[in-house]
Amino acid sequence: MEPRNILIIKLSAIGDVVMATPVIRVLRNAYPGARLTWLVEEASSGLLCTNPLLDEVMVWPKEAWKGLFRARSYMAVLREARLFTGALRSRRFDLVLDLQGFLKSGLIAMLSGAPERVGLASREGSRLLMRKVVPWDRSERRIGAQYHQFVRGLGLDPGDFRMDIALGEKEEVFVRDFRRARGLSGPYAALCPFSSKPQKEWPGERWPRLAMLLAERYGMHSLILGGSADREKALRIEERSRGNAFCVAGEATLKESAALAKHASLLVGGDTALTHMGIAFQVPTVAVFGSTFPYDDTGLAGTAIIYKGFGCSPCKRHPVCAGDFPCLSAIGVEEVLGAASRLLEAA
Repeated sequence: MEPRNILIIKLSAIGDVVMATPVIRVLRNAYPGARLTWLVEEASSGLLCTNPLLDEVMVWPKEAWKGLFRARSYMAVLREARLFTGALRSRRFDLVLDLQGFLKSGLIAMLSGAPERVGLASREGSRLLMRKVVPWDRSERRIGAQYHQFVRGLGLDPGDFRMDIALGEKEEVFVRDFRRARGLSGPYAALCPFSSKPQKEWPGERWPRLAMLLAERYGMHSLILGGSADREKALRIEERSRGNAFCVAGEATLKESAALAKHASLLVGGDTALTHMGIAFQVPTVAVFGSTFPYDDTGLAGTAIIYKGFGCSPCKRHPVCAGDFPCLSAIGVEEVLGAASRLLEAA
């Protein structure tokens, strides 16, 4: 019997949510009459709420719960948890797909009351809360490989499995107004240097040099994208770029930054959500990877991936180099510029 009411659980991080979005189209094609709901943390919700293939986006209020817990308002936490559980159960899901695969998402899947629960490589004990677990073969190096394997494990046709980021007219207007205000009438590059982990970031002094060379060779200004926490570092890059890069970090929302990335002629970034979005929008993209190596195959000719594998690479969350990050410092500006030049010439 085909499911009629499906809950997708992929809570975080933003980049992982972006790479999981092809699942939406696969499910919509397989079950055109089903109601599709995605449960996500607030930080990523904006990337999903305008997707016409989803019927609903539910937000898991993790940060609000953490705030109550830090304030020792334990009864308030229990009250909010009961309300949230009630909201889940009221939707009467018959199938939950846990793409997170952790205990927290497994518990949410169980609390939903859905009779069928399928997890992706479920761990931390969440395997016990699933009816079925689809394994993840980590040797496959394509972008979003785990989600591609998941839909195949469900017996569904993945199709072209393209990432699906839907932006609205509001974001398009923002880009037009932004370009007019900054005098950006020609092509521009989007630079995405920042991550939540320093071991993912290409050395900061390389970015101003890259911006200057892009301006010199291609007449292309650069926009430095990021969040409010990245603003200070972005302003330093802007200052050292001699007027060839503009700081946008902290000025634009996540969706507005995504729109700026979408309309760029080139995107250069590390293992961060905006880099994955550049690939999703089929913008010529140079991805610079170091402590993480999430993929080496995007299925697109307009992508260049630069990665220097050391004996300790990829170390992910546990660097052993005392902050030197040789896997990233070994990547020179000329190498990145060369990759960008090849993409620009092909485009």
